Amino acid sequence: MGDIYHTFEGSMILEKVTPVIRALFTSLNLRPSSTEPGTFFFSGSDALTSWSALQEDIVAMIPVAQVGPFEVEKIDSAQDALYVLAGYLKVDDYDLMNFLETNAFSDDYSPQLHELVFLARKLDDGHGLRLVKCEGSWDGQQFGSACLGGDAQFFSDHFDSSVQTSVALAFAQGVGEALEVGDIAGATHHVGRHVAGILNGLKDDGVRTRISFGLACALLDHDTRRPSIPMSILLSLWSALADVPVNDQGQIEEAFMGFAAGTDREVIWHWFEGANPRFIVGEIQGGRAPECPA
Repeated sequence: MGDIYHTFEGSMILEKVTPVIRALFTSLNLRPSSTEPGTFFFSGSDALTSWSALQEDIVAMIPVAQVGPFEVEKIDSAQDALYVLAGYLKVDDYDLMNFLETNAFSDDYSPQLHELVFLARKLDDGHGLRLVKCEGSWDGQQFGSACLGGDAQFFSDHFDSSVQTSVALAFAQGVGEALEVGDIAGATHHVGRHVAGILNGLKDDGVRTRISFGLACALLDHDTRRPSIPMSILLSLWSALADVPVNDQGQIEEAFMGFAAGTDREVIWHWFEGANPRFIVGEIQGGRAPECPA
């Protein structure tokens, strides 16, 4: 099959390096930035760590006196260690418990960066991890052929993204092949799936919805031959606008779609009415919204 080598480098921003950070990211050899407080650089090759090594690192950091020797002695896997650590930190989180219950924690595969970041976020012992970004590349031979490629990963409080060069090429090839045979629907499907993947990286459901609608409207606005924006979209946006705080002068206090904070809400109302002749603010406010299909 051949050997494939993966090298990577990146950085993370956190308040301080704590026992949890040291246990999860021991192999990264974190190095503090000399110019950016709270930033730590890392680099490495091949696997980040193994589940068995992670088990040992977690056991080493758990205070036996506080947890109890019996709890520590019965740890037989990384899964057990993480359960005990969660109990020690008093973390009762559904997503974490689901992760622990459904993962195999086998050394047949190495923990991935996104899994370690997930665990760090859930098991916060004061480290305040805010951001992780990493770039990597593959080099080697597989099945007698050269194996090259790369990846980039970004994790923050509000947005996560992970891109592999093979996926980017597959996306471009899919669009190109569809257009080659005049398959507009197929090309649209590829682009839509790609954009949906990006939007899925947004943590907040409300933000994702507003960006999705804003993107749809922005795309329509860039087309001078565009039809009216469908009422269904406008009514959803109108509902989202209702959640935006407004000051005593009638100005929005938070950005909404392309409108900056401080914009008079009547300016936004005029935009709605210009987006579809059937959208009349007075009627909408009076509860007389027309049917959505048009």
